[in-house]
Amino acid sequence: VAGNTIGFGGRALDDNPAKYLNSPESMLFSKGKTLFGLNLARERAQSARRILVVEGYVDCVACHQSGYGETVAVLGTALTDMHVQMLRRYVESVVLVFDGDEAGVKAADRALEIVLNGQLDVRLAVLPGDRDPADLLAGGQAEVFERALEGAADALEFRWQRFLQTFEADRESG
Repeated sequence: VAGNTIGFGGRALDDNPAKYLNSPESMLFSKGKTLFGLNLARERAQSARRILVVEGYVDCVACHQSGYGETVAVLGTALTDMHVQMLRRYVESVVLVFDGDEAGVKAADRALEIVLNGQLDVRLAVLPGDRDPADLLAGGQAEVFERALEGAADALEFRWQRFLQTFEADRESG
């Protein structure tokens, strides 16, 4: 939160199954207690009255470079209760921005369990296809990213839509 270095990380550039590589867990560095970019996003989040939460720090950097300075990232882990407690110190509204692939949608489902108990107004923006924020913003598709934010679903509405999709898939296969 103070902007001090507590660990290192990088994004794999090859076909490594681990998309992000981080420093090992220590007393100083804990992925479940750290939100990348929070030191930079705090003031902007308070004026924007929201925080965007993305899945990785490359996505967070791309968002900041594109004018979304209220963005933070989890560090290759699911959103935790500790993350939610940190977010509540700064805003009442959170937009979870997840990749459009199946892993991103599952991460959104898991995050809902945590955030709904955290007394925050939570919305979910799922990006189209297998795209992540860095892909869209670096690829000149900022308008697609902005539309996803504008169309972010209320947490319960998102859950309902997921239930309907699952029900429809079960009905068609059975």
